[in-house]
Amino acid sequence: MLDIDRVTFPAGRVSAIRGVKGAGKSTLARIIAGLQACGGTVSMGDRSLSRKRRLRQSAIVMQDVQRQLFTESVMAEIELADTGATNAPDLREVLSALGLTDLSQRHPLALSGGQQQRLVVAACVAGRRIVVFGEPSSGVDRRHLTSIAEEIRAVAAGAVVLLISDDEYRLALAADAELTLCALD
Repeated sequence: MLDIDRVTFPAGRVSAIRGVKGAGKSTLARIIAGLQACGGTVSMGDRSLSRKRRLRQSAIVMQDVQRQLFTESVMAEIELADTGATNAPDLREVLSALGLTDLSQRHPLALSGGQQQRLVVAACVAGRRIVVFGEPSSGVDRRHLTSIAEEIRAVAAGAVVLLISDDEYRLALAADAELTLCALD
């Protein structure tokens, strides 16, 4: 159970959520993204956002990304994610930045774990206002950690971005601020 009086996550910055197992990191992320009901209020600016509205405006990159791959090719995943929003980045450029261009016709489940992780990151950047990254670089080599951190920062230019991680290196690359949750005894 979470007991948070008030917390603010500003758009344009990457806010890390840290804490021991069971402290409520995933619960907080699910509430913010509209996947879980809460007894409080979630607002963006001065406007309260219903759970349904948060669901439409949010994206989550889970640690187990295979649950987020649905199509027959990498390019089809990108096309599925394209919302057509005017503030959405060029997804082909995102594919290139994440080193996935040459894999565009491969089946997503035929990719390595790190490639799948990068694909889901690429697919989630399509014009969402709230983006939650739950350990977005697990299984990714150090070279691609930097490109994922750059994409996370690019997403933050137009969204509220939450990064759930306790990895100091990942946080140093991407996070601007941190919220540490403590387990209630």
